[in-house]
Amino acid sequence: MGSQPQTIEQLLPKFETEQTVFERQSEIIRALKGDDPVATRLADKLKACANGSPCKLSMCPICVRTLRASFVLAARRVIKKVQRRQELPITAFSAVLKNGRYPVGKLAQMNVPLINRRVQRQHQRAQFPLVFAGIDISLNEDGRQTRRSHWQVQAYGVVVGLDVEAVKKALQHLYPHTSSTPRPLRVRVCSELPEALSYAIKPGFVRRISYIDDTGRRNTRRCSLKPPQLLELALSLGRYKLPVRYALTGCKLYRDRIDLNRGVRKRLKELA
Repeated sequence: MGSQPQTIEQLLPKFETEQTVFERQSEIIRALKGDDPVATRLADKLKACANGSPCKLSMCPICVRTLRASFVLAARRVIKKVQRRQELPITAFSAVLKNGRYPVGKLAQMNVPLINRRVQRQHQRAQFPLVFAGIDISLNEDGRQTRRSHWQVQAYGVVVGLDVEAVKKALQHLYPHTSSTPRPLRVRVCSELPEALSYAIKPGFVRRISYIDDTGRRNTRRCSLKPPQLLELALSLGRYKLPVRYALTGCKLYRDRIDLNRGVRKRLKELA
């Protein structure tokens, strides 16, 4: 076996650079400018973080980059370790949360710890042995302006030990399709593990603008958030520390490692 990547840059050459996160940090700080004392205090914390005093906030690009790097490396190590004993399927999924829709201007109603607990309970009830998941928040806009824009929370994750059909069967009743969300659940074989783990803790959130393409099909274009939208998102996520960015099942994340919970190895062995 060859040597294992020791840094996130070795594992993911396109991983965001420090310069990128400092630029994103500055963009958020500019969006927070104004007369709101809460926004001012948050901006001050982000400025201090940029000067070397980590704020450990869940919307801070600098701290999130550090978390993502340690998360991806640690999760990959523990998955590789269990894979040495038996070959296990790895499945990726994304799910549009049924109660994760918020009108523009009302994102403060979002309770991320509660969302994470719900997602974890779903995975535990489905008897998923090992899951590495996180949330994705987007501002969804209709390019034809026939529907109001809204914030939408999704869950994205990697399930170790179960194949696509097993994961789909366990989750599909939880995410029924609607006219506005025809495909709320997507499940696929995880062919690129580092990328999937990295995506579970997204570095930044975007606007998703739906439109009808030249073939007549509905498609989506991704764009940067505008300053007022970035302000609302920053204030909402700025209430929470970094751990809200992930929801784990069957394991626990420490600063430099991930440890499996008791009984997980036995459960994975039964599934092999």
